Amino acid sequence: ASYKQEPQDIIMNPLVAGTDGRKMSSSWGNTVNLTDTPNEMFGKIMSIPDDLIILYFTYMTRVEMETVNAYAAEMKKGGNPRDFKVKLGVELVRFYHGEKEALKAEEYFIATFAKKEIPTDIVELKPTAYDVITVLKDAKFATSTSDARRTIEGGGVKINDKKVTSYEEVCAPGDIIQKGKRFFVKIV
Repeated sequence: ASYKQEPQDIIMNPLVAGTDGRKMSSSWGNTVNLTDTPNEMFGKIMSIPDDLIILYFTYMTRVEMETVNAYAAEMKKGGNPRDFKVKLGVELVRFYHGEKEALKAEEYFIATFAKKEIPTDIVELKPTAYDVITVLKDAKFATSTSDARRTIEGGGVKINDKKVTSYEEVCAPGDIIQKGKRFFVKIV
């Protein structure tokens, strides 16, 4: 009334930290997006710092608080945080993509990261050119030529499980390109 406005309704909630512990921000690339694929969503959850697990359960899921408190107590007693991240990843993917996709994302993560297997359902790509820089950009693994070069210099790119050491590398149909631990594409 003192500002001569109609009364306002305000919803307030705590900010959720991003996957790196800083404020969640798309410009920092530390977000878990509603539009992420099940595998992306699950993988991002598995990368969060351990101290965010209970906060994410609290603010990002509909898991009963009684259960969340039990998880917190188990972790304090020495429970493996990885196990709770898996539960969190499954819960989030289930909420946005369904039970079947959640279980598939869990299997993909375990096979790809725990057992270091190459996934069987890799996306195929027909690049505009077959040099590794173009392939990285066409696959959306790099936003620019300089971004692709930085990723290669950092040792983050493999062709058929062999680390790429030169910008001049050329891919061929049938090759599997990997960026980091989570991103794969098969050249056609």
